[in-house]
Amino acid sequence: MMRNAQIESMKGEAQKLLSESRKTSLGGFIKRLFHSDDKDYIRWPDGMLLLGLLECESGEAVTERFRFWQKTGGRIMSPEDMLALQVMADARRGSGAPDENGGNNPDVEYIFSRIKEFLSSWPADSDGSLIYNGNDPDRRIFADSIGMCCPVLMDIDSALAIRQIDNFCENAIDSATGLPFHAYSRDRRKVYGPAGWGRAAGWLLMGTAGACVRASGAERNHLAGVYEKLASPVRSRVREEKIWRSFLNDNSSHSDTSASAMIIYSESLMGRDVSEPLEALKKYITPYGRVLSAQGECRDAGDYSNAYGSYPWSVGMTMAVMGRTLRNS
Repeated sequence: MMRNAQIESMKGEAQKLLSESRKTSLGGFIKRLFHSDDKDYIRWPDGMLLLGLLECESGEAVTERFRFWQKTGGRIMSPEDMLALQVMADARRGSGAPDENGGNNPDVEYIFSRIKEFLSSWPADSDGSLIYNGNDPDRRIFADSIGMCCPVLMDIDSALAIRQIDNFCENAIDSATGLPFHAYSRDRRKVYGPAGWGRAAGWLLMGTAGACVRASGAERNHLAGVYEKLASPVRSRVREEKIWRSFLNDNSSHSDTSASAMIIYSESLMGRDVSEPLEALKKYITPYGRVLSAQGECRDAGDYSNAYGSYPWSVGMTMAVMGRTLRNS
């Protein structure tokens, strides 16, 4: 069991944030898009907190959220839920509890069956890429979906997972910089948002790295090559202090710990030395477990928050990279 003062303080903050999320109805981006009052207990901010807790060897907290989600109907409301499902499946798989017939862990099978049911009815474009918002008239594909969906899809349908990544790279990478746009529409033949929004790069790298480490053989080699091509222009735009800005192409933009933590975590998954950027990231952790200088929640592609502070996405991802690095040291 790892003991680290900063990790312990962030674990306390994460538990508080997860508790608060259970008390609030569906909010943010998806509520505005779907006009829904249903509760979603496994949206991506919760997924990032759960990932951080799992990487910090607090799998019991992940299991508790899994049981709560299962008890409330096991609903998957959008691709935004997939990150939490990945973490819950990994936690239950790690519990080492196969069914009595020697098959896979029944909790993992339950999660995968719910994902397959979701995929059977969720819209995709003509290339097979999952639409981020089923009600979007432009039928856009977001970088966010790559990070949220592709790692867990590798355990269910690796060809589908790789198709998401390849399609995004074909349609939404800026040829001049090598950086991703935030979203694209195959139907409209358009890209959305600036090239190089920090969290879009973070999502794309997380999804590609997460898929790569779950792959083998030719699929792994392919994804490793894709990852390197995506990561190289991101690495070259790190600030002197080893933290990335909220907009990678704008040297006047604010430092963003959430994008930075996502990038650092992706690099750690791929086995790269992240000691320098991680040390820089640690400077933003308060004694109370908050991680400052994170950009607020995105409202839509091209419509970004001007608020900076501590959010679930900075706390969860900083925990994830710290926990992973300490365990592997």
